[in-house]
Amino acid sequence: MRAGRADLDSIPFGNARLKIAGPVMTSPPAESPNRVPAASVPMIEALGVHLTLASSAGPVNILKGIDLTIARGEAVALVGPSGSGKSTFIRCINRLVEPTEGQVFLDDVELTGLSRSALRRQRRFMGMIFQEYNLVERLTVMENVLSGRLGYVSFLQALLPRFPPSDVA
Repeated sequence: MRAGRADLDSIPFGNARLKIAGPVMTSPPAESPNRVPAASVPMIEALGVHLTLASSAGPVNILKGIDLTIARGEAVALVGPSGSGKSTFIRCINRLVEPTEGQVFLDDVELTGLSRSALRRQRRFMGMIFQEYNLVERLTVMENVLSGRLGYVSFLQALLPRFPPSDVA
């Protein structure tokens, strides 16, 4: 359990406030001696995430010091106006967009410090459903879901397709 736990109904997020469904835990700085011990590591943790992009008018701050901790089993919704940075923040968590500053952890692994190959291995433990879905129309829902498991089966199993019963269950 983190020091400074707060049940908030909204948090500052860029130029807006995000409404939160579920508890939010405030986070100490990464260098703090209060960093979560291994036995109680959060599932997802973002510490001081910033994203600044260049534009013709100069730098634009998209995300400004976002801190978020999500415990395993906790359901959290990011709700805010269009263009407030919700999707961008989620893309920073899985590093589809590189944050300018800050740290992102999945379990006890710091994602922001990983090489490309280490990030690729770590992404095997992540899943993301995009707003546009990006589904293959001729496949069933189950086949679309199982396509995320292709890296775990042989070429022949993928071609047929024959997935292990534990993946289908």
